[in-house]
Amino acid sequence: MAKFGFVNTELLFSWRTKKLLTKPTHTLIASTTETGDNKNILNFDDLIQKCTGMGIGYNPSNTTLLLVNMEAQRDAAQLLQQKVNKEEGLYEPFQNARVIAFADVDTLATRAMGILRSSDVTKEMVADAFQYAKKVRGDSKKKKKPAEGEPAVVTISTSQQSFDLIIDNFDSFISVLEAEPNYAPNEADLKTPALRTKWTAMKTSNATVKVKEQPLLQARIDRDKALYFPKLGLVDTALKCKEYVKGAFTGGAKSSQYKLVAPIVFTRKGKKGTV
Repeated sequence: MAKFGFVNTELLFSWRTKKLLTKPTHTLIASTTETGDNKNILNFDDLIQKCTGMGIGYNPSNTTLLLVNMEAQRDAAQLLQQKVNKEEGLYEPFQNARVIAFADVDTLATRAMGILRSSDVTKEMVADAFQYAKKVRGDSKKKKKPAEGEPAVVTISTSQQSFDLIIDNFDSFISVLEAEPNYAPNEADLKTPALRTKWTAMKTSNATVKVKEQPLLQARIDRDKALYFPKLGLVDTALKCKEYVKGAFTGGAKSSQYKLVAPIVFTRKGKKGTV
Protein backbone atom coordinates (compact mmCIF):
# COMPACT_ATOMS: atom_id res chain seq x y z
CA MET A 1 0.00 0.00 0.00
CA ALA A 2 1.26 3.43 -0.83
CA LYS A 3 2.28 5.78 1.93
CA PHE A 4 0.24 8.80 2.70
CA GLY A 5 1.43 12.02 4.28
CA PHE A 6 -0.26 14.38 6.62
CA VAL A 7 0.40 17.86 5.63
CA ASN A 8 -0.97 18.39 2.97
CA THR A 9 -2.70 15.10 2.74
CA GLU A 10 -4.35 12.67 5.08
CA LEU A 11 -5.61 9.13 4.66
CA LEU A 12 -9.35 8.83 4.33
CA PHE A 13 -11.58 5.92 3.49
CA SER A 14 -14.45 6.20 1.05
CA TRP A 15 -17.36 4.34 2.55
CA ARG A 16 -19.09 4.25 -0.84
CA THR A 17 -16.25 3.05 -3.06
CA LYS A 18 -14.18 1.15 -0.49
CA LYS A 19 -11.11 2.98 -1.74
CA LEU A 20 -8.42 4.87 0.08
CA LEU A 21 -8.46 8.58 -0.59
CA THR A 22 -6.29 11.49 0.33
CA LYS A 23 -7.38 15.00 1.16
CA PRO A 24 -5.37 18.18 1.63
CA THR A 25 -4.61 19.28 5.19
CA HIS A 26 -3.01 22.23 6.93
CA THR A 27 0.64 23.08 7.17
CA LEU A 28 1.63 19.89 8.94
CA ILE A 29 3.79 18.29 6.34
CA ALA A 30 3.04 16.05 3.43
CA SER A 31 4.85 13.05 2.09
CA THR A 32 7.94 13.70 0.02
CA THR A 33 6.36 12.47 -3.19
CA GLU A 34 3.60 15.08 -2.91
CA THR A 35 5.41 18.21 -1.74
CA GLY A 36 8.93 17.83 -3.13
CA ASP A 37 10.65 17.82 0.28
CA ASN A 38 13.15 15.19 -0.77
CA LYS A 39 13.45 16.81 -4.21
CA ASN A 40 14.56 20.02 -2.51
CA ILE A 41 17.29 18.11 -0.69
CA LEU A 42 18.45 16.38 -3.85
CA ASN A 43 18.49 19.67 -5.74
CA PHE A 44 20.44 21.29 -2.93
CA ASP A 45 23.09 18.61 -3.33
CA ASP A 46 23.13 19.27 -7.07
CA LEU A 47 23.59 22.98 -6.36
CA ILE A 48 26.55 22.22 -4.12
CA GLN A 49 28.18 20.10 -6.81
CA LYS A 50 27.72 22.81 -9.41
CA CYS A 51 29.25 25.43 -7.11
CA THR A 52 32.12 23.12 -6.23
CA GLY A 53 32.93 22.87 -9.91
CA MET A 54 33.31 26.64 -10.10
CA GLY A 55 36.57 26.41 -8.18
CA ILE A 56 38.11 29.48 -6.54
CA GLY A 57 35.67 31.71 -8.39
CA TYR A 58 33.03 30.64 -5.90
CA ASN A 59 34.10 32.69 -2.87
CA PRO A 60 31.09 34.11 -0.99
CA SER A 61 31.54 36.50 1.93
CA ASN A 62 28.34 35.16 3.52
CA THR A 63 29.63 32.20 5.56
CA THR A 64 26.28 30.45 5.24
CA LEU A 65 27.09 29.98 1.55
CA LEU A 66 30.51 28.44 2.12
CA LEU A 67 30.48 24.98 0.62
CA VAL A 68 31.48 23.30 3.87
CA ASN A 69 28.49 24.90 5.61
CA MET A 70 26.10 24.06 2.79
CA GLU A 71 27.29 20.47 2.90
CA ALA A 72 26.60 20.34 6.64
CA GLN A 73 23.12 21.75 6.03
CA ARG A 74 22.48 19.15 3.34
CA ASP A 75 23.67 16.31 5.58
CA ALA A 76 21.43 17.44 8.44
CA ALA A 77 18.42 17.64 6.12
CA GLN A 78 19.13 14.18 4.74
CA LEU A 79 19.17 12.71 8.25
CA LEU A 80 15.88 14.38 9.09
CA GLN A 81 14.31 13.10 5.88
CA GLN A 82 15.52 9.59 6.72
CA LYS A 83 13.83 9.95 10.11
CA VAL A 84 10.56 10.85 8.36
CA ASN A 85 10.88 7.83 6.08
CA LYS A 86 11.49 5.56 9.07
CA GLU A 87 8.52 6.91 11.01
CA GLU A 88 6.26 6.57 7.96
CA GLY A 89 7.20 2.90 7.76
CA LEU A 90 6.48 2.37 11.46
CA TYR A 91 3.17 4.23 11.28
CA GLU A 92 1.75 2.68 8.13
CA PRO A 93 0.70 -0.72 9.60
CA PHE A 94 -1.43 1.00 12.25
CA GLN A 95 -2.94 3.30 9.64
CA ASN A 96 -3.78 0.31 7.46
CA ALA A 97 -5.23 -1.59 10.42
CA ARG A 98 -7.62 1.28 11.06
CA VAL A 99 -8.79 1.24 7.46
CA ILE A 100 -9.51 -2.48 7.76
CA ALA A 101 -11.32 -1.99 11.09
CA PHE A 102 -13.63 0.63 9.54
CA ALA A 103 -13.99 -0.93 6.10
CA ASP A 104 -17.42 -2.60 6.30
CA VAL A 105 -19.14 -0.48 8.94
CA ASP A 106 -21.37 1.24 6.38
CA THR A 107 -22.55 -2.11 5.06
CA LEU A 108 -23.30 -3.32 8.56
CA ALA A 109 -25.36 -0.22 9.24
CA THR A 110 -27.33 -0.70 6.01
CA ARG A 111 -27.99 -4.39 6.73
CA ALA A 112 -28.98 -3.70 10.32
CA MET A 113 -31.44 -1.07 9.13
CA GLY A 114 -32.94 -3.65 6.78
CA ILE A 115 -33.45 -6.05 9.67
CA LEU A 116 -34.92 -3.29 11.83
CA ARG A 117 -37.39 -2.22 9.13
CA SER A 118 -38.47 -5.83 8.67
CA SER A 119 -39.15 -6.20 12.40
CA ASP A 120 -42.23 -5.27 14.41
CA VAL A 121 -41.04 -1.82 15.47
CA THR A 122 -42.45 1.68 15.40
CA LYS A 123 -41.76 4.27 12.73
CA GLU A 124 -40.19 6.41 15.40
CA MET A 125 -37.72 3.67 16.28
CA VAL A 126 -36.77 3.29 12.61
CA ALA A 127 -36.32 7.06 12.30
CA ASP A 128 -34.14 7.18 15.43
CA ALA A 129 -31.85 4.46 14.09
CA PHE A 130 -31.76 5.84 10.58
CA GLN A 131 -30.49 9.26 11.64
CA TYR A 132 -27.36 7.60 12.96
CA ALA A 133 -27.07 4.97 10.22
CA LYS A 134 -26.88 7.59 7.47
CA LYS A 135 -24.13 9.41 9.38
CA VAL A 136 -22.18 6.17 9.77
CA ARG A 137 -22.52 5.60 6.02
CA GLY A 138 -21.45 9.15 5.24
CA ASP A 139 -24.75 10.13 3.62
CA SER A 140 -24.89 13.90 3.27
CA LYS A 141 -25.74 16.68 0.89
CA LYS A 142 -23.08 17.57 -1.61
CA LYS A 143 -20.71 20.17 -0.25
CA LYS A 144 -20.41 23.45 -2.07
CA LYS A 145 -17.34 23.50 -4.24
CA PRO A 146 -14.93 26.38 -3.71
CA ALA A 147 -14.85 29.09 -6.34
CA GLU A 148 -12.28 28.74 -9.09
CA GLY A 149 -8.88 29.65 -7.78
CA GLU A 150 -9.85 29.15 -4.15
CA PRO A 151 -8.31 26.21 -2.29
CA ALA A 152 -10.47 23.66 -0.52
CA VAL A 153 -10.12 24.28 3.21
CA VAL A 154 -9.59 20.91 4.87
CA THR A 155 -7.47 20.70 8.00
CA ILE A 156 -5.60 17.72 9.39
CA SER A 157 -8.27 17.46 12.06
CA THR A 158 -10.99 17.04 9.43
CA SER A 159 -9.82 13.57 8.51
CA GLN A 160 -9.39 12.54 12.13
CA GLN A 161 -12.83 13.86 12.95
CA SER A 162 -14.29 11.70 10.20
CA PHE A 163 -13.11 8.61 12.06
CA ASP A 164 -14.11 10.01 15.46
CA LEU A 165 -17.60 10.92 14.24
CA ILE A 166 -18.17 7.52 12.67
CA ILE A 167 -17.24 5.87 15.96
CA ASP A 168 -19.58 8.17 17.88
CA ASN A 169 -22.50 7.71 15.46
CA PHE A 170 -22.02 3.94 15.27
CA ASP A 171 -22.13 3.85 19.07
CA SER A 172 -25.43 5.76 19.05
CA PHE A 173 -26.78 3.52 16.29
CA ILE A 174 -26.01 0.39 18.29
CA SER A 175 -27.54 1.91 21.42
CA VAL A 176 -30.83 2.43 19.58
CA LEU A 177 -30.81 -1.19 18.45
CA GLU A 178 -29.95 -2.41 21.95
CA ALA A 179 -32.96 -0.55 23.30
CA GLU A 180 -35.36 -2.27 20.88
CA PRO A 181 -36.33 -5.78 22.07
CA ASN A 182 -37.87 -6.65 18.68
CA TYR A 183 -34.54 -6.15 16.94
CA ALA A 184 -33.45 -9.78 17.14
CA PRO A 185 -31.64 -10.83 13.93
CA ASN A 186 -30.60 -14.42 13.31
CA GLU A 187 -27.52 -13.17 11.44
CA ALA A 188 -24.63 -13.43 13.90
CA ASP A 189 -22.73 -10.35 12.70
CA LEU A 190 -25.84 -8.17 13.04
CA LYS A 191 -26.62 -9.08 16.62
CA THR A 192 -25.97 -6.18 18.98
CA PRO A 193 -23.11 -7.92 20.88
CA ALA A 194 -21.32 -8.45 17.55
CA LEU A 195 -21.91 -4.85 16.53
CA ARG A 196 -20.61 -3.70 19.89
CA THR A 197 -17.48 -5.81 19.40
CA LYS A 198 -17.00 -4.20 16.00
CA TRP A 199 -17.37 -0.75 17.56
CA THR A 200 -14.78 -1.57 20.21
CA ALA A 201 -12.29 -2.69 17.57
CA MET A 202 -12.83 0.54 15.62
CA LYS A 203 -12.41 2.68 18.72
CA THR A 204 -9.24 0.84 19.77
CA SER A 205 -7.69 1.05 16.32
CA ASN A 206 -8.45 4.75 16.03
CA ALA A 207 -6.98 5.49 19.45
CA THR A 208 -3.82 3.57 18.52
CA VAL A 209 -3.38 5.60 15.34
CA LYS A 210 -3.63 8.84 17.31
CA VAL A 211 -0.75 7.73 19.51
CA LYS A 212 1.39 6.21 16.78
CA GLU A 213 1.14 9.21 14.44
CA GLN A 214 2.79 11.60 16.90
CA PRO A 215 6.42 10.59 16.18
CA LEU A 216 5.75 10.91 12.45
CA LEU A 217 4.23 14.36 12.84
CA GLN A 218 7.16 15.50 14.96
CA ALA A 219 9.67 14.10 12.47
CA ARG A 220 7.98 16.03 9.69
CA ILE A 221 7.93 19.21 11.75
CA ASP A 222 11.68 18.87 12.38
CA ARG A 223 12.34 18.16 8.70
CA ASP A 224 10.24 21.09 7.55
CA LYS A 225 11.96 23.45 9.95
CA ALA A 226 15.33 22.47 8.47
CA LEU A 227 14.08 23.00 4.93
CA TYR A 228 11.72 25.95 5.17
CA PHE A 229 12.53 28.03 8.25
CA PRO A 230 12.74 31.67 7.09
CA LYS A 231 16.28 32.84 6.26
CA LEU A 232 17.93 29.82 7.90
CA GLY A 233 16.26 26.95 6.05
CA LEU A 234 17.78 24.96 3.21
CA VAL A 235 15.56 26.51 0.56
CA ASP A 236 16.44 30.07 1.51
CA THR A 237 20.13 29.15 1.57
CA ALA A 238 19.77 27.72 -1.93
CA LEU A 239 18.11 30.89 -3.21
CA LYS A 240 20.83 33.07 -1.70
CA CYS A 241 23.45 30.84 -3.30
CA LYS A 242 21.89 31.25 -6.72
CA GLU A 243 21.75 35.01 -6.26
CA TYR A 244 25.40 35.04 -5.22
CA VAL A 245 26.44 33.14 -8.34
CA LYS A 246 24.48 35.58 -10.48
CA GLY A 247 26.31 38.48 -8.89
CA ALA A 248 29.79 36.99 -8.55
CA PHE A 249 30.57 36.13 -12.15
CA THR A 250 31.01 38.42 -15.11
CA GLY A 251 27.88 38.37 -17.22
CA GLY A 252 25.50 38.09 -14.29
CA ALA A 253 22.38 36.19 -15.29
CA LYS A 254 23.98 35.45 -18.67
CA SER A 255 27.18 33.98 -17.21
CA SER A 256 27.91 30.31 -17.86
CA GLN A 257 28.13 29.73 -14.11
CA TYR A 258 24.67 31.11 -13.42
CA LYS A 259 23.22 29.15 -16.31
CA LEU A 260 24.37 26.01 -14.47
CA VAL A 261 22.45 26.80 -11.30
CA ALA A 262 19.46 28.71 -12.66
CA PRO A 263 17.54 25.57 -13.74
CA ILE A 264 17.87 24.02 -10.27
CA VAL A 265 14.49 24.73 -8.71
CA PHE A 266 13.27 24.68 -5.14
CA THR A 267 9.71 24.50 -3.85
CA ARG A 268 8.50 26.35 -0.78
CA LYS A 269 6.13 24.61 1.57
CA GLY A 270 2.50 25.44 0.95
CA LYS A 271 3.15 27.52 -2.14
CA LYS A 272 2.51 26.68 -5.76
CA GLY A 273 5.27 26.79 -8.31
CA THR A 274 9.02 26.79 -7.91
CA VAL A 275 11.68 29.35 -7.14
